[in-house]
Amino acid sequence: MIEPGQSQWYTGWGYTSVAESQKPAGNMQQAFLPINNPTVCRKSFFGQISNFKMLKYTPIYFLFTQDFGGPLVQQKTIDSPWFQYGISSFHSENCEDAGLFTRVTSYCFWISVMTGIKC
Repeated sequence: MIEPGQSQWYTGWGYTSVAESQKPAGNMQQAFLPINNPTVCRKSFFGQISNFKMLKYTPIYFLFTQDFGGPLVQQKTIDSPWFQYGISSFHSENCEDAGLFTRVTSYCFWISVMTGIKC
């Protein structure tokens, strides 16, 4: 399980700036993102965050509209497998404050039933 303060990799094809003329990235982008405490998440989104969500925040890397659905992954050690912990869901209104990810472990039962793969 991911804990607040740990960081994970996020990948996406979305915009790389908030400029109106900006187009989605031509190449997949990646960023190393810290995960915030659930209390911070709830404050950022006015208390509308459930345990099914987790928040990343960094003033350097943002989530943009075209990034939705992208994975948030982590590899604990160089020899261990990669695990997906989140799926990008939405961002704050200005795209610069916070990005919200759906917590994959909250849907393990459904994933297992639908795919036959243990989550």
